[in-house]
Amino acid sequence: VSYNACIQHLKNTDEDPNNSNNIILIYKQNSIPKDDFASDPSENDFWNREHVWAKSLGGFDPDGQFGLNPAYSDLHNLKPSDKTVNTSKSNKSFDQGGAQHEEAIQCFFTNYTWEPPDNVKGDIARILFYMDVRYEGDEGEPDLTVVEEVNTFPNPEIGNLRTLIIWHLQDPVDEFELNRNDVIYEIQNNRNPFIDHPEYAEIIWDSYFNCINLSTLNYIEPCNQLEGCTDETACNYDEIATINNESCIYPPNYYDCFSNCIN
Repeated sequence: VSYNACIQHLKNTDEDPNNSNNIILIYKQNSIPKDDFASDPSENDFWNREHVWAKSLGGFDPDGQFGLNPAYSDLHNLKPSDKTVNTSKSNKSFDQGGAQHEEAIQCFFTNYTWEPPDNVKGDIARILFYMDVRYEGDEGEPDLTVVEEVNTFPNPEIGNLRTLIIWHLQDPVDEFELNRNDVIYEIQNNRNPFIDHPEYAEIIWDSYFNCINLSTLNYIEPCNQLEGCTDETACNYDEIATINNESCIYPPNYYDCFSNCIN
């Protein structure tokens, strides 16, 4: 649908279940009238369209490389947000910690990260997982990837994957999310598979899930480390290894790794 049409659709996707005249704002978690859309620069306490995966992290803003791409108006990635809070969140990645936001008091932030309220952490993780698998660099579309970094601009990446996986487990799918997925399906004819099947996240990022203590929902460190030879001068150097297991093999004097005499 068009980006302008998303204004009307978000009034249904994020409707307050206790007040059909209102919507719930993603970061402040307050309920405000649907018609309080920030169409004027002075309306700071009104709502606007927040791209959870920031449009500048993938070039799918109107002036970007993929400006006419569906990612820009994909309702799965759009949420109603307080206008000034949306500006504060900017194109930050998602992670734990930081200073408490003065307006969205359930949120915390640093220069590169944004921590949302606890009851939407899983929602946000599943939105970002969806964006990763939906946009794979097909013609005219960005190739988006959730990574283990947070300072990702201008790359088509967002983090922090480790944290998002924990949030996915801490905040399971609820009725609000299920209803939102159904409403968007009626509009776009596609679904967020991580809402219908939360277990898909474990299938895709199994190496991370294998490190998690399910009782405490903490990582067992070191996590997701690969043993191998990390010495670049060795014949069996493994560029993806992160832990040296003392398996490095070196050529004999005066020869290279292919038994060629070099002296």
